[in-house]
Amino acid sequence: KQVFAARKATLVDGKWQYGAKNIVLRGNEYSWDKNIYNPSIIKGNFSYQGTTYNYLMAYNGNANGDVNNHIGLAVTNDILSEWVRVGSRPILENPEIYEASYGYGSPSLVSYDRGGKGYIFYAVGETQVSFEAVKTYDFSNLDNPVLEEGYASLPVNGITDKVEGFPVIMNAGFALSNDGNSIYMVRDRLPQSASRPNQTAEVEVAHASKNILNDLSLSWTVSDNITGMKTMDLEDESSLGWDEIYSGEFVTDAYGKLLPGEKAEVIYSTYDEEANNPAYTATLAAYEVNL
Repeated sequence: KQVFAARKATLVDGKWQYGAKNIVLRGNEYSWDKNIYNPSIIKGNFSYQGTTYNYLMAYNGNANGDVNNHIGLAVTNDILSEWVRVGSRPILENPEIYEASYGYGSPSLVSYDRGGKGYIFYAVGETQVSFEAVKTYDFSNLDNPVLEEGYASLPVNGITDKVEGFPVIMNAGFALSNDGNSIYMVRDRLPQSASRPNQTAEVEVAHASKNILNDLSLSWTVSDNITGMKTMDLEDESSLGWDEIYSGEFVTDAYGKLLPGEKAEVIYSTYDEEANNPAYTATLAAYEVNL
């Protein structure tokens, strides 16, 4: 059974020091979310069963392996404590009848009113097509969340993948600009090569007007790409350039807005094919990107 764990980090003399691991959510052995993945959290005001909570989490889960995923919600007033599941069913339930489809996953929550309203971006993997979708919800009353708008798949104009063909937005993180007028995206740039279609060597940062959510003619503008070569210290021959970089997320405020400035920090997962030391693979790293 899988779990989500949280630690509190404190910056001391330029280095992060991490506190104790706290188990905050466990997979439910007898439900749709036996296996849980990809939590995304925002701050706000969310009422559920007579209690007001300050934090909302979206996550994807499944009952068997990494297929037929759905997206559910949980709430808390303390990120390091046990979270409360919202309802017994997912808020976004994969309608695909084929158990082999990926379903709905990699949710990314962004608040736009610092209250109870927000976007939920998520990846859709069906048997014949993959794309990124987004819905706008009023989560203020989680006993009866209100779907305000459901958008079609996000346009892919302006982005490219490494093998020629139709680009795909999957496994992406999103944030609003500090002024709230633009949407920023960090996504896996796929594939690494034609022979390895499910692996990514870099993540791509792009932005667009918020109007791209309902205007499929608009385009993304690529701001930066994080590659293995960029993560190397060229003056230190022992430094490690990652073979794979994936699952990027922006460092934002508690509501999913980027911090003021011309740069942003992206946190991502890493993998090195030849490193047997676990300290060098499947670990988190950070990189500052241009906006």
